[in-house]
Amino acid sequence: MVFANIFRKYKRLFETSKPLVQSIEIFSEAPPASLFFKALMLLLLGLGLPARGQLNNEAFYLRFPVVAADSGKLQLHTYALGFSRNNEYFQRFADGYTYFGYQGMAWLSYQPDARVRVWGGLFMRDDFGTNRLQEVQPVFRIQARFDSLQLIFGTLQGSLNHQLIEPMYDFERVMVDRLEEGLQLLYEKERFWLDVWIDWERTIYLGSPFQERVSGGFSSRLDLAKKEKTRLVLPLQMLAFHQGGQIDTDLPP
Repeated sequence: MVFANIFRKYKRLFETSKPLVQSIEIFSEAPPASLFFKALMLLLLGLGLPARGQLNNEAFYLRFPVVAADSGKLQLHTYALGFSRNNEYFQRFADGYTYFGYQGMAWLSYQPDARVRVWGGLFMRDDFGTNRLQEVQPVFRIQARFDSLQLIFGTLQGSLNHQLIEPMYDFERVMVDRLEEGLQLLYEKERFWLDVWIDWERTIYLGSPFQERVSGGFSSRLDLAKKEKTRLVLPLQMLAFHQGGQIDTDLPP
């Protein structure tokens, strides 16, 4: 009889008791002060971690600014880039192509005074697995600098130097479409940078079986906050494209 009463007593206890652990919720039924403290801790942890919206491509920049100390100098420059890009996947992610080869460029530059530099040379590209060069092209540039402003005529400071986001400018173009020709304006201050350019991609003559093609745009960057470990940047970018002409024989698309 005694054991039966004890069993009934503890049976009712377990039937009415709640589980010891139901679930763990960070912000469940917490007072406002506790919510603020937890949000502040998450923010501080996030600020301590480096974050980028896309890969840093500065290693591929090709810049040769006008330097006053180079006045009167004739210089020989060389540049080489080896590349390998395998886009073969088991899923329908890409077309399944591979880029494997190198680029080379050599040019002479002369700076007649502190503000102007003229240079010219030759650019080439070789894709491995072929018996001919994919591209051989002369390069020529007249570059003038006026304090924070630079003007470029000829071979532009283009490609990844425009610092466009990757949805607007495919990174792979640095391997297969490196050169740009036309006009360019560059402006740089401590907290502001601007790049405006016109790239004349293809010209036409009377009776050409294709249309002329011109592209251009601008890329700008304003540093809203810049400290030792924190940087807040406001970018503004645009691309424009023209294809047409009046003396070609190609029908409109």
